[in-house]
Amino acid sequence: MEQKRTKILIFTEGTILMSKKGLGYSREDIIKQVVNKETHVKNYREYVPVLGAVSKIWKWSLQDAEIIYLTSRKKEEEIDDIKFVLKNFNFPDGILEFRKDNEQYKDVAEKVMPDVLIEDDCESIGWEAEMVYPHIRADLKTKIKSIIIKEFSGIDDLPDSVENLKNKINYAFIDGQNLNMNIRNQGWILDYKKFIIYLKEKYGIKKAFIFIGFVESNKKLYDFLSRVGYVCIFKPTLEYKDGTTKGNCDAEVVLQTMLEINNFYKAVLVTGDGDFFCIAKHLIEKNKLQSILIPNKFKFSALLKFRQLRPFLRYMNDLRQKLEYKKEKAP
Repeated sequence: MEQKRTKILIFTEGTILMSKKGLGYSREDIIKQVVNKETHVKNYREYVPVLGAVSKIWKWSLQDAEIIYLTSRKKEEEIDDIKFVLKNFNFPDGILEFRKDNEQYKDVAEKVMPDVLIEDDCESIGWEAEMVYPHIRADLKTKIKSIIIKEFSGIDDLPDSVENLKNKINYAFIDGQNLNMNIRNQGWILDYKKFIIYLKEKYGIKKAFIFIGFVESNKKLYDFLSRVGYVCIFKPTLEYKDGTTKGNCDAEVVLQTMLEINNFYKAVLVTGDGDFFCIAKHLIEKNKLQSILIPNKFKFSALLKFRQLRPFLRYMNDLRQKLEYKKEKAP
């Protein structure tokens, strides 16, 4: 049986195309150009791709995705201008849909019925009122994966994999030392098998990276973590004269998150360490942060309490009953 192609409907203006006069300006300044109705904004034939849009869409096309474009233009000459730009910049071939007569955007989307709908948030022209997905019939919304990006921010950070794009695959990045220490300081031991199940069920995690300093005597623990589904990333440890060891993995977590950023939809960071402020802030700016799971809400870095991060903070203190390790009683 022939496998159905994934159908991706992509809005053009604001999502993957912009005025040429916007090059070199910040996203905020480009929005001001639209709001101020600068004349070049309506010169559609001079539009250019937003960042690496062409490359990203080609990656999906080469995975046999069916690419369909949706323009805001209704006049024939303006529609032709958008077609010219798409061809001129070597976007993958695809039908350019547009509204006919009294059609609304939702009518076009409901007719096409894509698997994935990618559009911007229409910040410069009225936000949700001008968007597509919010107005689609409720019974059809569940059949369409909606991806909304900030206007003129580009689609570069969306997953390269069509499967990941379609299925909202989320990754977890776990600061093993911070997690273990802060849970133990509360008087209980985390059951890592229960924890990965919790991450999958609560946050839709498909891959969980755990970063830990390598200690030879803990090899059985590492084998267990791999067996139950974690991807273990190790860092050599330093052993001090008093017998304590240090295996801080902050840099590894940040590096791995950046290496994987195009492979996941959203990320969950598990840490209470302020060294992760910068990567958390970056993920928020890219609309890629799901949550920051703090092991102990009474003891974590003040950097993670900044207003920008507060809506993403979740805590593990109340999860003891669900996630505590308990030795099985002997028969």
